[in-house]
Amino acid sequence: MADTVLCRYLMTVVETLAADYGVVPADLYAEAGLAPLQQHGAADRVPFSDADALWRAAEAMTADQLLGLKVGSRMRYSSYATLGHMLVTSKTVGDSVRAACELAQYVGAGGRFDLEEQGDVCHLFYRPVRLG
Repeated sequence: MADTVLCRYLMTVVETLAADYGVVPADLYAEAGLAPLQQHGAADRVPFSDADALWRAAEAMTADQLLGLKVGSRMRYSSYATLGHMLVTSKTVGDSVRAACELAQYVGAGGRFDLEEQGDVCHLFYRPVRLG
């Protein structure tokens, strides 16, 4: 599982490009050199290299440095499978953020979250992993 990404998470990338940028999904898959994600079930996982290729193609086709934020704004808790349900049912926001940091690898191997807590102030860091 460490070198894979949830297919349902990546579908949000495809949906965002179609809705916000007018990118035809088939063109995105062609640019990435991938078969459509629909061939997988929503709960399936794809190799991290495929996820990386999809993100790189999306970045090249949009040239938008805020693409990750736009994709993130379209995420639904169900995009994260079981982790998403846990995040929205956590007792506090802090519990939810801590769980996300600890279990983000369940969703995919694309990066790592670190949380630094200093009294009432928290800093959340995301460190992406890129191939090549």
